[in-house]
Amino acid sequence: MKKLLLLFFLCSAKMLAQDALLGVLPLVSGEIIYIEVHETIGHSKETLVEKAKEWLIDHRATKLNEIEPDDKHQIVTGSLTFKTLWGPNDFPELYKEVQFNLQIIAKNERYQYSFYNFKVKEPGISSQLEVYKTEKNSYEKYNRDFYLRIDEEINKMITSLVEKMKEP
Repeated sequence: MKKLLLLFFLCSAKMLAQDALLGVLPLVSGEIIYIEVHETIGHSKETLVEKAKEWLIDHRATKLNEIEPDDKHQIVTGSLTFKTLWGPNDFPELYKEVQFNLQIIAKNERYQYSFYNFKVKEPGISSQLEVYKTEKNSYEKYNRDFYLRIDEEINKMITSLVEKMKEP
C-alpha cells in the first residue's frame, strides 16, 4: 500500500511540474501564458479599455488593435518587447529580445489579461520561448536563469497594469 501511495505521489508531482517550464514560467497546454481576471468596482468597459490602451502606449506596444465582439465585451491587443540576459556573463551579445502578445478583455467592472506567444528574437532568428536552446543539457542552467529574469519582468508589467487599471 505504501508503494502504491508513493507511486501516486510521484506521478502527481510530475504532472504538477509540467504546469511550469523548469518550475518557473506558467504553462497552459504546453504554451507559456500569464492569465488572470481582476475586478474593478465602478469602472465601465469603456474606462477599462481606455486605461488598457494608455498602459500599452506607455509601454511602447506595437500592433495595437481594438475589437468589440459583442455589446458586453471589448478586447485590446498589442505586442510588447523587452531585452534580458541569457547566459553566464553580462555581455551585450548575450542580451536577447523577448517579444510577446498581450490581450485585455474588458467587461463592466472586470477585465482579464493574457500575456502569451512568447518569442526570443536574435538577428535573423525567431524562436518560441518554450523551445529556445533546448537541444543541449548545458543550456538548462542558463535557461532557468533566463526564465527567472523573464518571469520577474512580466510580473513587474502585470503589477504596473493592475495598478493602472485600478486608478480612478
